[in-house]
Amino acid sequence: MEAEQPFNPYASPTAEEAPSEVEQLKDKRLIILPPVCELPRRCVFCNQPATKSHRLRYRWWLYFWGVFSISIKWYACELHDVQVRRQQRSWWNWLVWFAGFIVVANGIDYLPAGVSGFLGAYGFGVAIALVLVAHYWSRRREHEVLTLPTVDRAEPDAVAFKHAGRPFLDSLADGAEGYLVVDKIP
Repeated sequence: MEAEQPFNPYASPTAEEAPSEVEQLKDKRLIILPPVCELPRRCVFCNQPATKSHRLRYRWWLYFWGVFSISIKWYACELHDVQVRRQQRSWWNWLVWFAGFIVVANGIDYLPAGVSGFLGAYGFGVAIALVLVAHYWSRRREHEVLTLPTVDRAEPDAVAFKHAGRPFLDSLADGAEGYLVVDKIP
């Protein structure tokens, strides 16, 4: 039998860590939609009234019997819209930095040969290091990042929409608005 440990005033706290807001919103269920539709004007993540719209478009979705297009309009509240737009811009910012370092590494003709060779040799390495750091930080913050809604599977008459938040999916689960919420595609 284990004896009870005496109280240690210097011990670290042992409280369980509460899940973050993003982890509470995540849900693996799917919404079955027509290929061209507009979701209710509520935030896809938290189900609050939404003002900012986003459109998910695939103009040339290949299917066994041919090609068709998908256009789903979804909404986000102010708070989640800021997060979504920040995430959409982050990779473009790193791409611009990477391209800038390549230009610096290869296009410096007006500097002396020694300086130009130094920047040419190390500029590309610095660009690769920056991309690796961006990848590391994005993975490190993955639990804080919203997963953007996307299409899981599509057919000409039905599209499986994934990465909506639990509150939004719960509001659609009764089927009153004409959307079908499923655990997995039949």
